[in-house]
Amino acid sequence: MMIPGPRHLARLSRLALVIGLCTGLLCAACPTSVYAEGKAPSKQDISAAKHYYELGAASYEKGDYRTANDEFQKAYDLSHLPDLLFNLSRVAERLGRRNEAISYLEKYLQERPTAPDRPDIEMKIETLQKEDREQKAREAEKTAPVKGQGTPVPEVAQVSQVSGVSGVPGVPGTAQQKTLS
Repeated sequence: MMIPGPRHLARLSRLALVIGLCTGLLCAACPTSVYAEGKAPSKQDISAAKHYYELGAASYEKGDYRTANDEFQKAYDLSHLPDLLFNLSRVAERLGRRNEAISYLEKYLQERPTAPDRPDIEMKIETLQKEDREQKAREAEKTAPVKGQGTPVPEVAQVSQVSGVSGVPGVPGTAQQKTLS
């Protein structure tokens, strides 16, 4: 095992200081209005949320979207930072949950009405809604009967006998014929 030298320790100390300052400034600079419930989370909650965010980001990068969703949700539950709603929307989209992704983005805009990325988010919502409508239309086309074909023919046609006539009612090519009585 290598023992770090003074230069390495100094570099690590500076890095830790920068990370600490950035986290502290973020918490101090964010007015309570950026939090979903209007109250700032505790330092312990922010620390835990950061941990869950990092786990979620790593899972997202690996393509493990279910785990990423769970970790981002834990981070949001602790911190109530609206920016995590954006991450949750990306995960929902990757999991094929368009409506959930739309809901997260709408909630993000509701909680950050002056978000600098508002136009981009609104455009993303419109795109997801359009994709959802198109998918529903494609699904409806698959289940709709073919025009001009009428009611679909059942797999097993029933033979009816009405006053000495048999055949398959309503099915072309199965002319009804008289039966011997």
